Amino acid sequence: MGLIIDNEDMCEKFKGLLEEKYFIDKSNIINDFNKLIEDESSKYVCITKPRRFGKTSIAAMLVMYYSKSIDSKEIFDKLKVSKGKSSDIKEKENEIKQYKEYQGKYYTIYLDLSKNVFSFETLDAFISSINCKLKTDIEELFPNYKVLNDYDVDIVYNLKKLYLETDKKFILVIDE
Repeated sequence: MGLIIDNEDMCEKFKGLLEEKYFIDKSNIINDFNKLIEDESSKYVCITKPRRFGKTSIAAMLVMYYSKSIDSKEIFDKLKVSKGKSSDIKEKENEIKQYKEYQGKYYTIYLDLSKNVFSFETLDAFISSINCKLKTDIEELFPNYKVLNDYDVDIVYNLKKLYLETDKKFILVIDE
């Protein structure tokens, strides 16, 4: 687990939510995301809600569920997502199949664009900070990859190089 890739803080945040006195299981939204994974026309999903309506909680849940380096099976097996949500039997079976298939399958990249943003003098400095954290995670998770030899100031370039070299899909979660 890293600072940006398979973010450890988000994992702990979701575990903390599970321990809350009034936890409401909203994990069935994962069934909706799982249906979009293979759909090339739905590569980008935007969840819009007013402030304080649970966007970060959903982000924490998604990071924990999809992250390759986070073992979340025991946690999610107790939640609604593991049982499917559809009333149609075939669809429900497919949801349960997808639940098992996609859990822990991807590296996630979590970016919080509200955290400490004002402590930087420029947007470039903020992006550079994210790029440095990403490099630290790449060094830890992929120490022998060539992307580190040719690491650039352009974060998009580095992410493309990482994808091309690993041939793995990443799930990008951006929080306000």
